[in-house]
Amino acid sequence: MTETDQRAFFNSNQLPMLLQFQLHFSGLNPKLISPMIKLLSILILVFISYFPAINGEFIWDDDAFLTNNPIMANPDALKRFWVTTEAPDYFPLVSTSLWLQRLIWDLNPMGYHIFNIVLHAFNAVMLWLILCKLRFRGAWLAAVIFAVHPVHVESVAWITEIKNLQSTFFFMLSLICYLNFTNSQKKQWYLFSGIFFFMALLSKTSVVMLPLILLLYHWWSDGSLRKKQLINTIPFFVFSAIFSAVTIWFQYNRAGAVGEPWSAGLLERILVAGRAVWFYMGKLVFPLDLMFIYPRWSIEPQKLSSYIPTAALIVIIVFFWNKRKTWWGSPILAGSGYFVINLFPVLGFFNIYFMRYSLVADHWQYLASPGIIVMFVWIVTLLLDYSSLAQSPDGAAIEEGQVQLKKYLKVSLGMLLLGFLAFSTFHRAKIFKKNFSIWEDTLLKNPGAWMAHNNMGIELEKQGKLNEAIKHYKETLRLNPRYVIAYNNLGLALKQKGDFEEAAIYFREAIRNNSKFWESLNNLGYVLNTLGRVEEAASYFEQALAINPFSVEAHNNLANILDAKGKIEEAKKHYKKALSIDPENAKIHNNLGTLFQEEKEYLKAINHLQKALQLKPDFKEARQSLSIVMEQYRKAEAKRNK
Repeated sequence: MTETDQRAFFNSNQLPMLLQFQLHFSGLNPKLISPMIKLLSILILVFISYFPAINGEFIWDDDAFLTNNPIMANPDALKRFWVTTEAPDYFPLVSTSLWLQRLIWDLNPMGYHIFNIVLHAFNAVMLWLILCKLRFRGAWLAAVIFAVHPVHVESVAWITEIKNLQSTFFFMLSLICYLNFTNSQKKQWYLFSGIFFFMALLSKTSVVMLPLILLLYHWWSDGSLRKKQLINTIPFFVFSAIFSAVTIWFQYNRAGAVGEPWSAGLLERILVAGRAVWFYMGKLVFPLDLMFIYPRWSIEPQKLSSYIPTAALIVIIVFFWNKRKTWWGSPILAGSGYFVINLFPVLGFFNIYFMRYSLVADHWQYLASPGIIVMFVWIVTLLLDYSSLAQSPDGAAIEEGQVQLKKYLKVSLGMLLLGFLAFSTFHRAKIFKKNFSIWEDTLLKNPGAWMAHNNMGIELEKQGKLNEAIKHYKETLRLNPRYVIAYNNLGLALKQKGDFEEAAIYFREAIRNNSKFWESLNNLGYVLNTLGRVEEAASYFEQALAINPFSVEAHNNLANILDAKGKIEEAKKHYKKALSIDPENAKIHNNLGTLFQEEKEYLKAINHLQKALQLKPDFKEARQSLSIVMEQYRKAEAKRNK
């Protein structure tokens, strides 16, 4: 077999003579369409499809990773991202990317959204390049489907999911370099491939399956695996093992993916995995009723029906494995193999925090989706071109006019498909513009999504609709009585209404369900302090800080009590600690400035109060305090100069 045949998506020598035809889904002469036009068409379609997302806001989880992440504003942010375990996940290259973007456009979400869209467009272009290297017929169409498929909106329109986009970007660069290495045997391509894979892992560890994808490529192109090929992938496997262990540790110890929601046994996890594969495949082929949170399945091993998806998947895999030497079995097995292999980390065998809400999520199949897309395009292209090769009994080709008609028909079908996908993506991108529309859409499709009820309550509370917010918090607790965040949020809403005694009840309930929930410990301390139970309040602030010494609010609240009790030095210590965590906190600067004012350290007071106003120009309390301090300072200086 020649090198070109090895890289073809199927071996033309194995095809019936009827099918030995240059397959082109577009039906247009490739000599008339330059690669530059195809490239520009991908970029333009991506930007049109995702245009609504450009003006989108920050949404759920963007606060934890970006807007309210105290590490982001810290002078030693990069050090803390790379060599500490403070971040929710160990994705330091993504954290660095967000940190750099924040330097460029601060907290203007438009810049982040444009960056995500551009990165997705680059990923689509690189997929096209990879498929061209593999001599895949229909490479451009597969890349465009990937570019405008609505199942990817969650990864592109959600700023935090730059994790998916950036890791896939480096994954594809690594794969391109590896393909260059196998074709040229130049070691620098192998080195570049390893470097880009390392960068992909530092962006998100969902790319850990690359070594198996490399082996799949060797098997598909050569029909077998050689010792040298296995040796070449060993460094990749080592990287994958190390980063897999790191991610598992973070999910268990930092994200908190332990406990009842993740208590399923091995059999249940296998059944979930089988159902999940079909689910993801279904959403790629029929992208309807896409949701931010899908209903969480209840797998019952005692029911025979629970085994059907996994059993069917095994039967199909065995069938195509037995047909692997046929001209059609090998490509189908390769495409579906790429899909399942890259899905493996999110099929439920490992604990992932988001699985407490749903066992599946659209953004989890971003990297895997090309496998099914490519296989779908190949099958459809094959069927359409087969139908266009109808011959007369004596073997003569059908008339040229009929051939052209069928080519135009294929072009029309392709345009309809891309139009449907692009329209669906455009519509779904509009939903991702705001938190409110995300939760509204989710609850419309999945009213049992207790987390969506909780987050809808937060959005209604922002709008001042406290009574409606309280209803959603209570519905959350009805659906999930152990969700401590909802107890905390309900307490906060009641506190805002002035119902401090009732708020304290829900904060205590949150603590009862999770004694280490420091947010409720801090909030309970606040309402108790407001009710005049100062000593009890201080003890709760201390408990909160024992659990989370990086809580700015708890440091501030405890410092306020210490200041009121005359323990000035201890109060200073907590204010300064709070500022070391969040140096851009106007409230802390104001409080520390007021404390220095009380001690008649006017210059220090002025410095902090001016900083507070610089950060928050409409801070009335700081402005009034600064006016008083400036007057006191002038009088003190005048008295000293007499």
